[in-house]
Amino acid sequence: MEKQKDVNIELLRVISCIMVIFIHVANYYCRIMEDISVSSYVFACIINGISRVSVPLFFMISGSLLIGREVDLRRNTARVTKILRPLVVWSAVYAVWNYFYMDKGYYNLQDMFEEPVKKHLWYLYVLVGIYLTLPFWQKLFQNMNDEMVKYFSMLYICLLAINFYLAIQDMEVRYQIPLVGSSCHLGYFIMGYLIRQYRDKIHLRRLWAACLAMLALAIVVGATLWYSFCDGQHCEDFFEYRNVLIGVAAMAVFYIAIKSRPFYLPETIGCWVGLVAKHSFTIYLSHILFLDILKEEIEMREMGAFVGIPLFSNMIFMAAFLFAGGLDKARSIVEKSYI
Repeated sequence: MEKQKDVNIELLRVISCIMVIFIHVANYYCRIMEDISVSSYVFACIINGISRVSVPLFFMISGSLLIGREVDLRRNTARVTKILRPLVVWSAVYAVWNYFYMDKGYYNLQDMFEEPVKKHLWYLYVLVGIYLTLPFWQKLFQNMNDEMVKYFSMLYICLLAINFYLAIQDMEVRYQIPLVGSSCHLGYFIMGYLIRQYRDKIHLRRLWAACLAMLALAIVVGATLWYSFCDGQHCEDFFEYRNVLIGVAAMAVFYIAIKSRPFYLPETIGCWVGLVAKHSFTIYLSHILFLDILKEEIEMREMGAFVGIPLFSNMIFMAAFLFAGGLDKARSIVEKSYI
């Protein structure tokens, strides 16, 4: 019998997937600040800032679904392989793509160990590391008492704030505190599980959580605009995922989704959400192909951010969604031919 999926989690996954595409399109406009109008730049920053909760949400969704499961080393090895395989394949695809279409020259696949072929593949690098060590986090956090959970949560958020403040002051911490301060991404992964597991013990109204998220994102956007206009060039410091404000906003959004009753979705929309959620990983991996095509074939800057961001984001999403569906269909046909 197929396990019933959490509607709110699936909807959050779909929204996060779409937001990632909005980030990359908005980034294009933000980074040509000098060539676009002030209003276009401000709009691009607002979209960019709001959408930044998407990546922490991806980690929290994964953590909420995996940490609570029983430890199974064999299954976990298969889980790691399931991430490694597309990482290698898509790195090769983008290496060929960059060479033949983007004219970026030869890429040595050995450089994969230093940096990804395309920047968005960093997510897979982090995910491999987290999945490799997942059994430890499962054992550790499943047996934690309430007091230890509170201690971890407060310590993680405080260190996230301290590390980010020191980073923007060019005072990087060389010796990080293990587990709590060494990786903001692992922290998001763990916080996803803790928020879901202890949601009934968190006495915070959803309205206040929404206000907290909006306030945090307003500060992110406001600070970005302030420093960008002062420096005369786009400042990306506050858009980093280690920014405690983005982290707090993402946690608040995740809490609202987890705390709420299952959203009612009409059958047609529910089917669409299910399909997008199913293909969200491939959509994430492939959407840069279509963004590259737009950048190369269209003068995107000639279309203002007000029209360009929603238009190009939807075009990329639909292309990536159809590509993912076609790829899945082709895979099914190939598998059936070997049966």
